[in-house]
Amino acid sequence: MPKKRLYTIGFVLWLVMIAFVCLSTFPSDEGPAFEIPNLDKAVHFFLYLIATLLGTGFIREQFKGRFTLHQSILKILFFLIIFGIIIEVIQMEFTTTRSGEVNDVLANVAGALTAGTLLRLFYSGKRAFK
Repeated sequence: MPKKRLYTIGFVLWLVMIAFVCLSTFPSDEGPAFEIPNLDKAVHFFLYLIATLLGTGFIREQFKGRFTLHQSILKILFFLIIFGIIIEVIQMEFTTTRSGEVNDVLANVAGALTAGTLLRLFYSGKRAFK
């Protein structure tokens, strides 16, 4: 029976989805009558929060628990911060309808750090992250 790689599959698909959404151009429809301020920053926050949760599981799956939870979180945080910066640079340099923003990177980092903190809090007691 093949080993389950749910976090690996989820993490890779999530990264592909992030890249697609961040680098694609969507037709501009008439939006709602009201505008939510900084909605795009909230989306960035959420995307990277989920990426950190999936990515930490990915590290644990791929390395079969050789790293502690803390080490897994640090590794995935480093990767996702670099990934987010690269996406913003690509937006700025290679697309005409998108722009790279420092505030997007900050929202990415905030989402990733929030997820890392939540993981540390959730697994801080008698719960083991396997």
